[in-house]
Amino acid sequence: MNDSDEVRRLNRATFEAEQRREQEPLEAILADEFRIKRASGTVQSKKEMIYDVLFGPNPFLERRVAEDDGPDNPKIFANCAVITSLLTTQEQGNDGALLQKTFRNVKIFMKQEDRWRCVSWQVFRES
Repeated sequence: MNDSDEVRRLNRATFEAEQRREQEPLEAILADEFRIKRASGTVQSKKEMIYDVLFGPNPFLERRVAEDDGPDNPKIFANCAVITSLLTTQEQGNDGALLQKTFRNVKIFMKQEDRWRCVSWQVFRES
């Protein structure tokens, strides 16, 4: 598997682990120095993010992830890769209506000891 395909696979695996509330894949993919900045502005370490995934609220009834199209996604710079995705979620509002939200996700992966690890993840609310 080439580097671009591996980064895409790991990118999808992080979203899947988040939705399924799985710790093991996140432990393997996220670097020890990992940080995420959520759309809310909250910044979390690897440990904090994993705890939140396992025990925090998960209001989403559905999540759909689409990596941005284009030949430069992910963009590989030697031992660094940047990948962008659009996450579309559906949740139920207080009035019972279904709400759809979209979030732009930007992840930075570094190649550490011949393995790609996610070091940074930033989420922006689009709608």
